[in-house]
Amino acid sequence: MSGTRERVRHRMIERHRARGPLAAIVHVRVYADDAEPWVSFTKECTLGPGSDRAEIDAAVERARSALADWR
Repeated sequence: MSGTRERVRHRMIERHRARGPLAAIVHVRVYADDAEPWVSFTKECTLGPGSDRAEIDAAVERARSALADWR
């Protein structure tokens, strides 16, 4: 079983590398009558809280487009 896990982990890492570096993490919590969006940054992210607002907005827009096409 651990061999299977290792292969899956390796594929996931390769898929992430093919996408390029992580810019930011965009979250949205959806409630019955509201939504709560926010952006977070880890040490692996190329953007951070002090980054150019236009770059962060562009990352959020890419997330919005990806969410619209999630199916």
